[in-house]
Amino acid sequence: MSNKSNKNLDDMSIDELKKELEFVKECMEDEEQILNFMLHKTSLHLGGAEVKAMQEEYEENRSEYLERIKEIESLIRQKGHVDSL
Repeated sequence: MSNKSNKNLDDMSIDELKKELEFVKECMEDEEQILNFMLHKTSLHLGGAEVKAMQEEYEENRSEYLERIKEIESLIRQKGHVDSL
């Protein structure tokens, strides 16, 4: 994942975490749109090896984004309970 925030998630407020969550979701969606465009919407010829490499990179990045999303959502839940005490 190329656009990781430099700030540690544990140090973020709930509002910052929510913004980071939205950012990560948007990044994941952007990558999906780019892959879709490259594979289906362009007249550019891509060889099988290139397509496979693009799909593998997309899947790897997607897994990283999903893991980060889970981590952020977990922290939001934890901090939400702490803030309500």
